[in-house]
Amino acid sequence: SGTAPMPIPAPEDFWPLVAASRLVSPDALSSLRKEYEGEAAGTQPAAGDDATTAIARWLVRRGTVSKWQARRLLSGDRGPFFIGDYRLVDRLECDGPGRLYRVRHEPSGRSLCLMLLDRQLCQRPEVMGGIVRRVTIAHEATDPVLSRTWALEQEPGAGQRFIVCEDVQGTPLADELPRLGPLAPADALKSFEVAPGLRVELVAAEPLVASPCALAFDPKGRMFVAEKI
Repeated sequence: SGTAPMPIPAPEDFWPLVAASRLVSPDALSSLRKEYEGEAAGTQPAAGDDATTAIARWLVRRGTVSKWQARRLLSGDRGPFFIGDYRLVDRLECDGPGRLYRVRHEPSGRSLCLMLLDRQLCQRPEVMGGIVRRVTIAHEATDPVLSRTWALEQEPGAGQRFIVCEDVQGTPLADELPRLGPLAPADALKSFEVAPGLRVELVAAEPLVASPCALAFDPKGRMFVAEKI
Protein backbone atom coordinates (compact mmCIF):
# COMPACT_ATOMS: atom_id res chain seq x y z
CA SER A 1 0.00 0.00 0.00
CA GLY A 2 1.16 3.56 -0.74
CA THR A 3 2.02 6.17 1.83
CA ALA A 4 -0.93 8.37 2.76
CA PRO A 5 -0.44 12.05 1.86
CA MET A 6 0.40 14.40 4.68
CA PRO A 7 -2.55 16.51 5.86
CA ILE A 8 -2.46 20.17 4.86
CA PRO A 9 -1.19 22.28 7.78
CA ALA A 10 -3.60 24.61 9.56
CA PRO A 11 -3.10 28.33 8.80
CA GLU A 12 -1.53 28.95 12.22
CA ASP A 13 1.04 26.25 11.39
CA PHE A 14 1.52 27.25 7.77
CA TRP A 15 2.95 30.73 8.40
CA PRO A 16 5.75 29.38 10.67
CA LEU A 17 6.42 26.73 8.01
CA VAL A 18 6.97 29.48 5.42
CA ALA A 19 9.31 31.21 7.88
CA ALA A 20 11.28 27.99 8.43
CA SER A 21 11.65 27.56 4.67
CA ARG A 22 13.69 30.81 4.47
CA LEU A 23 11.86 31.69 1.26
CA VAL A 24 10.74 34.94 2.90
CA SER A 25 12.63 37.04 5.45
CA PRO A 26 11.02 37.33 8.91
CA ASP A 27 10.23 41.06 8.47
CA ALA A 28 8.73 40.54 5.02
CA LEU A 29 6.70 37.57 6.24
CA SER A 30 5.17 39.59 9.08
CA SER A 31 4.08 42.27 6.60
CA LEU A 32 2.75 39.66 4.17
CA ARG A 33 0.70 37.98 6.85
CA LYS A 34 -0.89 41.27 7.93
CA GLU A 35 -1.59 42.14 4.29
CA TYR A 36 -3.22 38.78 3.60
CA GLU A 37 -5.32 38.80 6.74
CA GLY A 38 -6.50 42.30 5.88
CA GLU A 39 -7.52 41.27 2.37
CA ALA A 40 -9.05 37.96 3.47
CA ALA A 41 -11.14 39.44 6.31
CA GLY A 42 -14.81 38.69 5.70
CA THR A 43 -14.17 36.64 2.54
CA GLN A 44 -14.40 32.91 1.88
CA PRO A 45 -11.75 30.78 0.13
CA ALA A 46 -12.44 29.82 -3.48
CA ALA A 47 -14.53 26.73 -4.09
CA GLY A 48 -12.58 23.60 -3.23
CA ASP A 49 -9.90 25.47 -1.27
CA ASP A 50 -9.32 25.28 2.46
CA ALA A 51 -7.97 28.27 4.38
CA THR A 52 -4.34 27.21 4.08
CA THR A 53 -4.55 26.51 0.34
CA ALA A 54 -6.04 29.98 -0.10
CA ILE A 55 -2.97 31.46 1.60
CA ALA A 56 -0.64 29.46 -0.64
CA ARG A 57 -2.48 30.55 -3.80
CA TRP A 58 -2.26 34.17 -2.66
CA LEU A 59 1.50 33.88 -2.12
CA VAL A 60 1.88 32.39 -5.61
CA ARG A 61 -0.16 35.20 -7.21
CA ARG A 62 2.07 37.76 -5.51
CA GLY A 63 5.19 36.02 -6.80
CA THR A 64 6.40 35.32 -3.26
CA VAL A 65 6.65 31.56 -3.84
CA SER A 66 6.45 29.40 -6.95
CA LYS A 67 3.71 26.84 -7.54
CA TRP A 68 6.19 24.03 -6.85
CA GLN A 69 7.33 25.65 -3.60
CA ALA A 70 3.70 26.14 -2.57
CA ARG A 71 2.88 22.46 -3.17
CA ARG A 72 5.82 21.41 -1.00
CA LEU A 73 4.83 23.80 1.76
CA LEU A 74 1.23 22.56 1.67
CA SER A 75 2.54 19.03 2.16
CA GLY A 76 4.26 20.18 5.35
CA ASP A 77 7.73 20.26 3.76
CA ARG A 78 9.84 23.22 4.84
CA GLY A 79 12.69 22.44 2.46
CA PRO A 80 15.55 22.88 2.06
CA PHE A 81 14.79 25.27 -0.77
CA PHE A 82 18.40 26.43 -1.12
CA ILE A 83 21.59 24.79 -2.32
CA GLY A 84 24.46 27.15 -1.68
CA ASP A 85 23.63 30.47 -3.36
CA TYR A 86 20.84 28.88 -5.45
CA ARG A 87 17.12 29.08 -4.62
CA LEU A 88 15.16 26.05 -5.85
CA VAL A 89 12.18 27.32 -7.86
CA ASP A 90 10.86 24.25 -9.68
CA ARG A 91 11.56 20.55 -10.12
CA LEU A 92 12.04 19.57 -13.76
CA GLU A 93 11.82 16.20 -15.48
CA CYS A 94 15.09 14.58 -16.48
CA ASP A 95 16.61 11.22 -17.29
CA GLY A 96 19.27 9.69 -15.08
CA PRO A 97 19.95 9.37 -11.36
CA GLY A 98 20.23 13.11 -10.66
CA ARG A 99 17.52 15.64 -9.87
CA LEU A 100 17.06 18.69 -12.09
CA TYR A 101 15.78 22.00 -10.76
CA ARG A 102 15.11 25.46 -12.11
CA VAL A 103 16.91 27.78 -9.71
CA ARG A 104 17.63 31.44 -9.08
CA HIS A 105 21.17 32.53 -8.30
CA GLU A 106 20.54 34.80 -5.32
CA PRO A 107 23.56 37.14 -5.71
CA SER A 108 22.85 37.86 -9.40
CA GLY A 109 19.13 37.05 -9.74
CA ARG A 110 19.82 34.91 -12.83
CA SER A 111 17.55 31.98 -13.70
CA LEU A 112 19.57 28.80 -14.21
CA CYS A 113 19.19 25.02 -14.06
CA LEU A 114 20.87 22.88 -11.42
CA MET A 115 21.44 19.14 -11.62
CA LEU A 116 21.82 17.69 -8.13
CA LEU A 117 24.00 14.59 -8.45
CA ASP A 118 23.48 11.33 -6.62
CA ARG A 119 25.64 11.40 -3.50
CA GLN A 120 26.51 7.68 -3.55
CA LEU A 121 27.47 7.67 -7.23
CA CYS A 122 29.76 10.65 -6.67
CA GLN A 123 31.69 8.62 -4.10
CA ARG A 124 32.82 6.23 -6.83
CA PRO A 125 36.03 7.60 -8.42
CA GLU A 126 35.33 6.16 -11.86
CA VAL A 127 31.85 7.74 -11.93
CA MET A 128 33.05 11.10 -10.62
CA GLY A 129 35.91 11.09 -13.12
CA GLY A 130 33.44 10.58 -15.97
CA ILE A 131 31.24 13.39 -14.70
CA VAL A 132 34.19 15.78 -14.51
CA ARG A 133 35.24 14.91 -18.08
CA ARG A 134 31.73 15.38 -19.48
CA VAL A 135 31.19 18.66 -17.65
CA THR A 136 34.56 19.96 -18.88
CA ILE A 137 33.69 19.08 -22.49
CA ALA A 138 30.22 20.63 -22.16
CA HIS A 139 31.67 23.79 -20.59
CA GLU A 140 34.07 24.24 -23.50
CA ALA A 141 31.37 23.71 -26.16
CA THR A 142 30.42 26.97 -27.88
CA ASP A 143 27.89 25.86 -30.50
CA PRO A 144 24.87 28.20 -30.16
CA VAL A 145 22.52 25.25 -30.65
CA LEU A 146 23.75 23.67 -27.40
CA SER A 147 22.68 24.81 -23.96
CA ARG A 148 25.59 26.12 -21.89
CA THR A 149 27.07 24.24 -18.94
CA TRP A 150 28.67 26.64 -16.47
CA ALA A 151 30.24 24.73 -13.59
CA LEU A 152 30.51 21.65 -11.38
CA GLU A 153 30.13 22.82 -7.77
CA GLN A 154 29.72 21.39 -4.29
CA GLU A 155 27.66 22.52 -1.34
CA PRO A 156 29.68 24.06 1.51
CA GLY A 157 30.88 21.60 4.12
CA ALA A 158 31.49 18.69 1.70
CA GLY A 159 27.84 18.61 0.72
CA GLN A 160 26.30 17.26 -2.46
CA ARG A 161 27.82 18.00 -5.84
CA PHE A 162 25.78 19.68 -8.56
CA ILE A 163 26.08 20.95 -12.11
CA VAL A 164 24.97 24.47 -13.03
CA CYS A 165 23.76 24.98 -16.58
CA GLU A 166 21.71 27.28 -18.77
CA ASP A 167 17.96 27.52 -18.21
CA VAL A 168 16.51 26.97 -21.68
CA GLN A 169 13.00 28.39 -21.82
CA GLY A 170 10.32 27.27 -24.23
CA THR A 171 8.18 24.25 -24.99
CA PRO A 172 9.95 20.96 -24.22
CA LEU A 173 10.75 18.87 -27.29
CA ALA A 174 8.92 15.94 -25.70
CA ASP A 175 5.71 18.04 -25.77
CA GLU A 176 6.25 19.22 -29.34
CA LEU A 177 6.95 15.85 -30.97
CA PRO A 178 3.44 14.39 -30.47
CA ARG A 179 1.97 17.51 -32.08
CA LEU A 180 4.40 17.70 -35.00
CA GLY A 181 4.81 13.98 -35.61
CA PRO A 182 8.01 12.31 -36.84
CA LEU A 183 9.59 13.14 -40.19
CA ALA A 184 9.80 10.49 -42.88
CA PRO A 185 13.41 9.23 -43.25
CA ALA A 186 13.89 11.01 -46.59
CA ASP A 187 12.56 14.30 -45.14
CA ALA A 188 14.75 13.88 -42.05
CA LEU A 189 17.85 13.69 -44.28
CA LYS A 190 16.91 17.00 -45.92
CA SER A 191 16.61 18.71 -42.52
CA PHE A 192 20.34 18.37 -41.67
CA GLU A 193 22.76 21.24 -42.24
CA VAL A 194 26.01 19.67 -43.46
CA ALA A 195 29.41 21.31 -43.85
CA PRO A 196 30.78 21.54 -47.42
CA GLY A 197 32.40 18.32 -48.55
CA LEU A 198 30.38 16.13 -46.18
CA ARG A 199 27.15 14.22 -46.68
CA VAL A 200 24.61 12.40 -44.52
CA GLU A 201 23.44 8.92 -45.49
CA LEU A 202 20.56 6.89 -44.11
CA VAL A 203 21.77 3.71 -42.41
CA ALA A 204 18.70 2.49 -40.56
CA ALA A 205 15.16 3.68 -39.86
CA GLU A 206 11.88 2.32 -38.57
CA PRO A 207 10.84 -0.46 -38.60
CA LEU A 208 14.42 -1.81 -38.61
CA VAL A 209 15.14 0.17 -35.44
CA ALA A 210 12.49 1.67 -33.18
CA SER A 211 14.10 3.03 -30.00
CA PRO A 212 17.88 3.35 -30.46
CA CYS A 213 19.92 4.53 -27.47
CA ALA A 214 23.54 3.83 -28.51
CA LEU A 215 25.65 2.60 -31.41
CA ALA A 216 29.18 1.32 -31.94
CA PHE A 217 31.40 0.17 -34.81
CA ASP A 218 33.57 -2.96 -34.67
CA PRO A 219 37.05 -3.28 -36.28
CA LYS A 220 35.43 -4.49 -39.51
CA GLY A 221 33.37 -1.31 -39.81
CA ARG A 222 30.11 -3.00 -38.94
CA MET A 223 27.65 -0.91 -36.96
CA PHE A 224 25.75 -2.25 -33.95
CA VAL A 225 22.75 -0.43 -32.49
CA ALA A 226 21.43 -0.89 -28.97
CA GLU A 227 17.73 -0.30 -28.37
CA LYS A 228 15.62 0.31 -25.29
CA ILE A 229 13.15 -2.41 -24.34
